Amino acid sequence: MRRNHSPALSVGWHSLSYAACWITSEFTPGRGHSPALCGKGFAQLSTLLRHQHIHTGVRLFSCSECGKGFTQLTHLTSHQRVHYDTRPFQCSDCEKSFKGKMDLLTHQLTHSGERPFTCSMCGKGFTQHSLRLKHQRVHTRE
Repeated sequence: MRRNHSPALSVGWHSLSYAACWITSEFTPGRGHSPALCGKGFAQLSTLLRHQHIHTGVRLFSCSECGKGFTQLTHLTSHQRVHYDTRPFQCSDCEKSFKGKMDLLTHQLTHSGERPFTCSMCGKGFTQHSLRLKHQRVHTRE
């Protein structure tokens, strides 16, 4: 069963508890628009509808400082930290503050000594995936 939620999108339901995102491909003369599965599935219809904004380009939330648009309020809230020196995520070990939660989690690895990203060629550990990738160029000479 398909329902049209906008002229450009259709939603395909595979069961009552699962919804998949369909996007329409280019118009083909004689055939019209044919749907294509984008590859993402969602358990809740509301999550699917929010996801579809990626395909339609709809940006419901705009930054009052720079005008940049976002599909989700949480993304706007996170973005606004760029304009203000708000650092709501504080390390419990050294009290250093960060703008993003992932920045805090990465920082906390310095206290624990954990290095979850390991080079498959030499076994050296890194606190960040990007640092491991940069290191691996040593082995491949890129």
